[in-house]
Amino acid sequence: MSADTVRRMTGGGAVYHDLGNLNYSLITDAPDAERISMERFTLPVVNALRGLGLDAEASGRNDILVSGRKVSGTAQRLYRDRILHHGTLLFQSDLDMLERITTHHKNECFQTKGTLSAICPVTNIQSH
Repeated sequence: MSADTVRRMTGGGAVYHDLGNLNYSLITDAPDAERISMERFTLPVVNALRGLGLDAEASGRNDILVSGRKVSGTAQRLYRDRILHHGTLLFQSDLDMLERITTHHKNECFQTKGTLSAICPVTNIQSH
């Protein structure tokens, strides 16, 4: 199996993609950029997860948690009067592979201006 490493235009930390996760992007006008918050985009996802009976919440690091474990990371970029917000949802991902890929080379970090990834406990939505 081959794995590619790419950088998102929105920065942020590492994002793991496999066939068990969902990736979404929202693009909208942002005429009043000072009033745009991550919550505007994460709250509808949190509410949808709660509607499925899950103990979901937004965390302070632009993440969405279920039962205290990360199921989603988000990032966004403002360009002129438009905003791009995107995120992932771990639904049925290979969490062993995710951990091996994101922690195996943690001492061999990329030189970057982006946000460093935070290692945190994750879970799949399907498990809940």
